[in-house]
This record gives sequence, C-alpha cells and structure tokens, in this order.
Amino acid sequence: MRISRRAGLFSSVLFSSGVLLAEGCAHPPTTKPAPTVAELARAPQPTAPVARAPLPALPALVGEEEADRARAELDLLAMTEPRWYQLRDQLLRYYVATATPLCEQGQAEDAFALFSTALRLFDASELQGAPPPEAQLLLPLSQRLDRLFSKRGAHPQVVVTLMVQLTLRPADAALRQRLDLIRAWLAGSDDGMRNLMRMRSGSLPDLLSSPPPTLESDLDQAYRVWPARVIRDELVPMYRSEAVLLSSGGKKSPKDFLQSLSATLRRKGLTNSPAFKIGRAYLRASLAQEAVSAIKQLGLVARLSGEEARLLSTIEETLAAPAGPSDEGDRLLPAVKLATSLAQNPEDAEVSLQICRDVAQRAPKLLPAQLCLGELAIGLERKGLALQAFERARALAPGERPIWEMLGRLYLERLGDLLIEERTAELESVLRKIEAFYESMRQQFPEQPPTTGIALALAEVGRGYYNAGLLADSIRFLERSNSVEPNALALEQLGVLQLRRGEAPQAAATLERARAVFMASVNADPQVKLLYSARLGRLIAEAFDAQPEGASKARELRQQALRQFATLLDNSNLSGERATEAEVERGKLYYQQGDREQALAAFRRAADLGRGEPDSKAPGQAFVDILAFLVPRGELDEAVSMYHRALGVRLPENMKVYCSLWINDLLQRAGQAPDPLAQGFLNGVQGGKWHADLARWSTGKINEQLLLQRADTTGRQAEAHFYLGMERLRIGDKKAAFDHFRRVVESQMLGYFEHEMAREDLRLQGAPTVPQISPKPPATKPRTSPPPGSI
Repeated sequence: MRISRRAGLFSSVLFSSGVLLAEGCAHPPTTKPAPTVAELARAPQPTAPVARAPLPALPALVGEEEADRARAELDLLAMTEPRWYQLRDQLLRYYVATATPLCEQGQAEDAFALFSTALRLFDASELQGAPPPEAQLLLPLSQRLDRLFSKRGAHPQVVVTLMVQLTLRPADAALRQRLDLIRAWLAGSDDGMRNLMRMRSGSLPDLLSSPPPTLESDLDQAYRVWPARVIRDELVPMYRSEAVLLSSGGKKSPKDFLQSLSATLRRKGLTNSPAFKIGRAYLRASLAQEAVSAIKQLGLVARLSGEEARLLSTIEETLAAPAGPSDEGDRLLPAVKLATSLAQNPEDAEVSLQICRDVAQRAPKLLPAQLCLGELAIGLERKGLALQAFERARALAPGERPIWEMLGRLYLERLGDLLIEERTAELESVLRKIEAFYESMRQQFPEQPPTTGIALALAEVGRGYYNAGLLADSIRFLERSNSVEPNALALEQLGVLQLRRGEAPQAAATLERARAVFMASVNADPQVKLLYSARLGRLIAEAFDAQPEGASKARELRQQALRQFATLLDNSNLSGERATEAEVERGKLYYQQGDREQALAAFRRAADLGRGEPDSKAPGQAFVDILAFLVPRGELDEAVSMYHRALGVRLPENMKVYCSLWINDLLQRAGQAPDPLAQGFLNGVQGGKWHADLARWSTGKINEQLLLQRADTTGRQAEAHFYLGMERLRIGDKKAAFDHFRRVVESQMLGYFEHEMAREDLRLQGAPTVPQISPKPPATKPRTSPPPGSI
C-alpha cells in the first residue's frame, strides 16, 4: 500500500498561487384505494423508445478504476454516438454485478450507493416514456434492495427502489398499492410536534438539520437520481396542494412544516416555493414548455409572488421560446443565471447542470453556458464533461487566461488519476499532451509563461515513477520539474526519496529547500504554510536522526515543529480536515521524541476530529496513517482500539483490507486470536481486485502460489512477499521471513508501507509486539525540608 504524502493539498495551493412491505405496515391505509388494473390501463401510457440497432457488447469491466475511466469517456461522447450506448451498457452491468453480492452479504448501504450510481447513467429524456430496454437490468437489484430496506423501515431508500420498479413495470397494480400504503403510513405516523421533539431529545436545531422524512422528501430524493415521469407525476400534485394550502392560510403538518423550514433555512438564493419546485422538476427533464404551463396553472389557484413571476418569465422567454438566431446572443443568458443561482444548493446541482447543457446545446457559442457547464460538471465529479466544456470555452475565448488555467488543472488531475491507478506506461504520453498544451498557452500569453503548470506536471510524473519503484526515472522528472521552476511538490518528493535511500544529508537539504520554497509563496494560506512547515520539520528531523552528529539538531527541529502545531491547534481556528492532519503529525513528533502518552493523546484527538466529519475524505486517511504508525511499533492495544474506531468512518474497501491485515498479524504475533471484526470483514471481501486477492489469501481461500501468480506488478509482488514474510514470522520461520523481506526491499518500492516495514524488520531481525518506549514515571512532588524545630 502506498504511503500517503498529502501532496495534493500543497500542489493545488501552488497551482492556484500562479416501509416497508405491505405486510409490515404499522398503520392501516387511510387514503383512496389503489388503482385497479383497468384504471391503470386507461391511464396515458409512455411512448415507445426509438429503436436502436443492436450493438456488440463490450468486455466486462474489472474494478473501480476501469469503471471510472469508462464513465469519463462516456461524458465525452454524445448520446447520438453508438459507443455511448455500449459504454452505458458496460457500466450498468458492472454496477449491477458489483452491487448484487453486497445485498446478499447484508451491505445494503454500499449496494444502494452503487445502485444510485447506475441510475444516474440514464438521461432524463430516456425516462419520460417507456425506458430503454437495458434499464430492465436494474429490476432484480431494485427488488432486492426494496426487500432489504423494507425490513428496516427505511422508506427513503424504499421509495427510490419502488419508483424505479414502477418506471419499469408501470401497469403493476401491486406496486401502486405499495406506494399508497407508504403514503398512508407516513401520513399516519405523525404523532405531533411534541413527540418529534422527544425523539430528538428536544433539540430543534437537530430537527432542522435532519427533519423527519416525508413522502415528498423521499420522492424528491428519488427524482434527483432517477428523473422519471412517474415520480414527477406524484410530486407536481403535492407542490400544487402546498400552494393551495398556503394561499388559503392553512397549516402544514408538523413534519411538512419542519421539512419546509429546514429547506428555507438551508437554501441559498432562490426560494423553495411550490412554483420553484414545479419549475425545477420540469427543467430537470428539459421540459421548459411544460414548466411554463404548470406554473401558469398554479397561478390560477394561488397567486404567484414577484419572484415566482420572474421565474416564469425567465423560463418562458429563454428555454421555452422557439430556437432561433438570437440564441447566439444574450437571449439565453438569463437561463444561465438561473442555473447559477440554483447551483448554490447541492440538491439542485443536477437541475442546474441540465439547464446549462440545454442552453449550450441551443447556443454552442455562448461562452457563459460553457463555463457554467464546466464548473457544475467539476462539482459533480464529471471530469470528462468538464474538460469538454472548458475546451469549447477556450476555443470561444482564447484570450481568457483563467479558462486555460482551469484546463491545466483538469489535465493535472487526469495525470493524478493515472498515478492513483498505477498506470505508469501512460504517464509520458499524457505528459507530452500537457506539455503541448502549456506550450500553446505560453505562445498565447508570452508576457506571463505558465511555468508552474509545466513544473507540477513533471513533478506528478516523477511521483508516479517513485510509486512504481522506477527511481532513476523519478529523479529525472523531479529534477526536470525543478529546473523549470523550483516547487515544493517536486522538492519534497525528491527529499523523501533521498531519505528512504539513506542519503540523509542530501535529504535534509532538499526538504529544507522545499520548505523554503513553499513558505515564500505569496498567495498560500498562512495556516497551510505553517502546517506544511511543521510537517516537513518532522521529516527533516528524521534526516538528521540518520546522521552521526544529528541528534541535537533533530531534537531542536521537533521542538520547533511542536511549537508550530501548538500555534495551529491551540491558538487558531484550524478547519476539521487540517486539524486532523495536524494532530496526526503532532502525535508522530511526540512519539519520536519519546513522549508516548502525549503521542497517543494526539492520535486520539485526531480520531475524534475524524469521526466528527464522516463525509470527508480526510478522516479515513487519518486513521490509516495512525495505524500505519502504531502497528510496526508494537502498540497493540492502541492499534486495535483505533482500528475499531476506523470502522465507523468512510474508508475505501482496499484500505480496510490493509488495516485488517495489519491488526490480525499484530494480534497473532502477540499470541492472540485474530480480531473478529477484521476477520469477518476479510471473509466478506468480493471482486477481482488485488486487495480482494490479499483478503482471500489471508482467510485461506487461495494459496501462496496463486497469490504470487496474481501479483502482476512490481508493487503487488512487494506486497505479496511482505505479507507472506509476516506469515512466516508468525510461525517462527525467520529465515524464510527475511528472504521475503529482502525481496520487498530489492523491489525499490520506497513509497510503500510494506517496503518501509520490511526494511525495519530486517534491521531489528523481527517485528515488535509490545511498545518500545517505556511509559514515563508519574511526576511526584519534591519533598520539602521540615520546618525549623520539628522532630
């Protein structure tokens, strides 16, 4: 497993410086009876989809990385291209195949997340009539998830799965009856505001931050991922009823009131009135004329406010107006402004994106539409679509430097994706494209050449070769990066490389230079500067520790770094993610200077900060960093405790596998049984990825020979030999263990945890199972002299 160096934060700073089943219903139905099959047959039926010629299926995707690449390519294609449908079918089959076994293992939330991703593969235009035939692949999975969440009474997820089923089977009377049962259950489960307050310990802020769900809120959630007509046909009457209620002075139910108040307090920009809800529902499906008609009908039963009237006018004069030559002027600009205003609210991001796509399609030369589309696509992590939009924007306005800079960032992110996926064979070809891009930028802006972007691209390639164990190539590109423009990213990576190779004096000098370059950045955030300085101070201290006369300087550097962390953590408002990182680094410093108690306290504070932000990417990485530090130092009890806490935060499956392997190995070497939670997790890992092979080997499902056969890269070979060596160490076969460890060291995979540990285990001729630092004796008060005249 590669050791995180947290370089992404600083590279970006540098760059910017330049229910319920029917039988489980708790309340009897109180609404109108479910429609009969005959009634459903008389209802308007969806139109048949346009027939497409059958296309050969693409090979099945293997792993998230391939799926991510396919998704990025899908965003670059138009729906009119045959390959778009081939890729969509390939992705759909992957998500369904991956989510299905998770249902069987009881991992409902993970399965539902994949299911939601699959739903987003369908364009809204495909869901306004009969869905395309491939959508039927979703039916078995939606039924499984329906059963799983129904048993829990988790009606928001049940409603999503139910509406998907209704889209695919519109004449199924039983499904309609299910929906009416949920409607009745939710309406009848309102026990009044007093009981709602009791459920949340009387906390109104808690109720407003997470109000009790209603059928409307459940359907809203479903419509965001699956904008089908069947859902909108349920929502629009609800919005209309709300408008009539408000205009007559009526009162909402407590749950509806809380939902409305929460949305009002949470939303920015435009209101959350019924007219806006209706408009958003139709615009999400590119039905502007229908939106105008529905809002006008609403105005017949409830007076429209001034803001609602302006919304109606904006839609009617832009998206609902017939296309014409004036579209290329500013006529559609108000629609872009509408999308920008809606985009202030995360729940409206998809609506905003669709508006901008519709405007860009009608007026491809309207620059604000392309910029809006690109920015929203970035926010929704659709990098392919963003890249395409900014490329069009650059062609429209080649003299706008910010557009070039945004494209440069997207190209660098693409390079970063290759690094994460360890696709080093593609690095240099992508780099050549980036260099050509920056050469074009240099010609466009000769007075301010884009040296920073080129330098960072070269540094990213150097990092990629470092992670692949190709050290000569890594050094070559890191030095090239610094020759273009000295930058902290390349200098830090070069310094770490030198440190891991035992070149301590050179490492200390290089890391000190990296720190100086970053601190000289005029636009970097002061807190980020101080955090970077303190973090590099710890690495520089390690470099002095490795020198014969460096102990005193190392101690001085650590004390200086601790003072910097104290300033950051004790005397400033450091943000959650940065505070987590700072506490982890402070804990390492304390430990390295022999203060075990202070170190463990810092790690615990970091864990507390991490658990406070479960949706952040940082907490999971923080737990991995802490465990990677504690396990090789024999901190058994603390490591097991931290592992159990880590299970409560979002953590990628591969990271969970590595952490579980470390904990079980440490426990078994200490003569204890494997951790039940770790063992249970490893037993349940599925799929064809490398970490799944490690999990299967650790639980006896595949043997050593097959594991080594599947280790098809240098990095995987290093990992396989490390874990095989630890297994030999557990059974007392030190000779075989050390043979494996030597092969890890010879791999030159310096960026891997396994390389660092193998080297240390060879030095120690074993791996510790108890802490190597003795606890400090408790402080005692000095004895005072007896007073004069005492006995």
